[in-house]
Amino acid sequence: MKNFLSCDWGSTSFRLRLVDAAAWQYSTVKSKDTGIVTIFQLWKQSATGEQGRFDFYLQVIGRHIRMLESQSGHSLKNLPLVISGMASSSLGMMEMEYKKIPVFADGRDLEVKKIAGTKDVKNDLYIISGVRTDDDAMRGEETQLAGCESDLINKRILVFPGTHSKHVTVRKGMVTGIKTFMTGEFFELLGEKSILSSSVRRSGGLHDKQNKKSFEAGVLAGRQSNLLHTAFLVRTNRLFNKLTEEENYYFLNGLIIGAETGEITEKRNNRVTLVVSGKLKPLYSAAFHASGFRESENNFQTEDADLALVKGQWRVLQQYCSDNKFL
Repeated sequence: MKNFLSCDWGSTSFRLRLVDAAAWQYSTVKSKDTGIVTIFQLWKQSATGEQGRFDFYLQVIGRHIRMLESQSGHSLKNLPLVISGMASSSLGMMEMEYKKIPVFADGRDLEVKKIAGTKDVKNDLYIISGVRTDDDAMRGEETQLAGCESDLINKRILVFPGTHSKHVTVRKGMVTGIKTFMTGEFFELLGEKSILSSSVRRSGGLHDKQNKKSFEAGVLAGRQSNLLHTAFLVRTNRLFNKLTEEENYYFLNGLIIGAETGEITEKRNNRVTLVVSGKLKPLYSAAFHASGFRESENNFQTEDADLALVKGQWRVLQQYCSDNKFL
């Protein structure tokens, strides 16, 4: 069997994909307001109670499967459905224990829960749990990591940008460290809910020379200075007419990403893989370039986060099925 369903269920997002693992091609359905946090609140407001919790979440999956069936033009029943992300959290379908490091980077020893298909969703579910240290954790990135093609024998830091960015250290094929950075959440708080909100305006992109220049200046300031001070520069940039609101938006972006990545970019010999896709890719690529990292050099690589996810889910599924003599 080379086809499977891939579910990436995050705190604020939901994506379901039909994956052809032979060619690594996939089609996707996603919808707004179906992230785990939203569904958790809807479940709490429902009358189903704890006993009906799993089925409540399963209905969301079922609706998206039907959307994907309509899009693909054929039935998807009986295909294995692999779920990673926040579905296994305390806010998700069921809470599963984290696997504690050290763990294999290729995902061979991740915790997986198999649940047989039902009359409504005729797909066996394989829910992947997360990984933790003594003081940090991740859910979802461990599966993307399993799908990465980078050299994971020599020490490498893999950067997974997001609302809560993860920096994962791998040595000799083993995950040995996790650091979480609240980058996306801090940007939203500062840019939309603080005094700085009146000093920034989202418009244009990094293709604009002035926006890029402002972004790179923010990266440099974020790397070298205390964020509690440099954040106020966003306000004085406007008070003293140094930057437009649009340029200031990119300065703030660079400031926060620079603060996140400063620790690993200060050492040019660090081996780094940036695992990213979508709107964050140009921002993080530009931030690493501004810090002197280039894809042409052996110590810096970029991988597509979406492709890494489906490859990782497939590898975990194959390993699970092999260990359990299934499929």
